[in-house]
Amino acid sequence: MSLERVPETVPAWQQGESLRQQFGDAGGQLFADAFQVAVYWWTHLPDTERWVQRAWSAGLEARNVRAAPVVVLPEAARLAQRMVDFEQLGEQDCSAREKWLAGVQRDMAVWDVDAWVGRQPLLAWLQRHHDRPAQSGSLGSSRTKQPVGGLRLPGGHKQNAQLVRPLGEFSCLPWQLGQPACSM
Repeated sequence: MSLERVPETVPAWQQGESLRQQFGDAGGQLFADAFQVAVYWWTHLPDTERWVQRAWSAGLEARNVRAAPVVVLPEAARLAQRMVDFEQLGEQDCSAREKWLAGVQRDMAVWDVDAWVGRQPLLAWLQRHHDRPAQSGSLGSSRTKQPVGGLRLPGGHKQNAQLVRPLGEFSCLPWQLGQPACSM
């Protein structure tokens, strides 16, 4: 498949690689998390106009599972950067989480992702990353060791998020591309 007619996909993939280079495994894992959130969105909202147009531009059927990685990658890349920004905050109290979520919801409005559906996987991500008590001013004892770039993530991530392997393998989120929406 040629990506010539969906040029926004290539820089999005490069942004994922850049996050991995800048923040090590944590950057790759956050990119994987963002991709999983976008997969959730696509699975529940496959008729989102921008994704349908991208699929058609790439010569794919809009609802074909093969189209999903191509069509959601630009939004996943933007979301990954938002996740990195949030992780870098350090203290993530309720107010910070709501502010972050409101910012992502503004992005979703631009992307025509329904806020109610779009919010569900974001809440799951926040719960997996931030709904644990802080200990001694740290980010919690269940975090991994401090990686390159200063990001520490919860223990549910697999190490070494190589972008040549399926991104879903490195996410802390449980659903997978191709899984029916009702089981997500």
